[in-house]
Formats: sequence, structure tokens, C-alpha cells
Amino acid sequence: MRPFHSPNDGDLPLSHALILKAALLTIGYIEEHGPIGLTPSKALKRYFVA
Repeated sequence: MRPFHSPNDGDLPLSHALILKAALLTIGYIEEHGPIGLTPSKALKRYFVA
């Protein structure tokens, strides 16, 4: 069995991580437009999701 080694920072393909891309887009939207509105049922409003 091979021993576990933590990956180096240079080895991580973060540019292809979809969750990271979504998080960065969300943070960018909040910085530019302010808080994200919610519907009465607490779902995200369509203008943000689109």
C-alpha cells in the first residue's frame, strides 16, 4: 500500500473546479450588486440564478 501524501499547491487543478468557479461568481455578484434577494419561500430570485 502506498503512503498518503498531501498534494502540492501546484498539483491542484483548481481552474477546473466547478464549485470554486460558482463561489467566485457568487462573491463577485454580491460585491457588485449587494445582497442576493430571496423569494417568500426562501429560494434565490430568478435574476440571480439566470
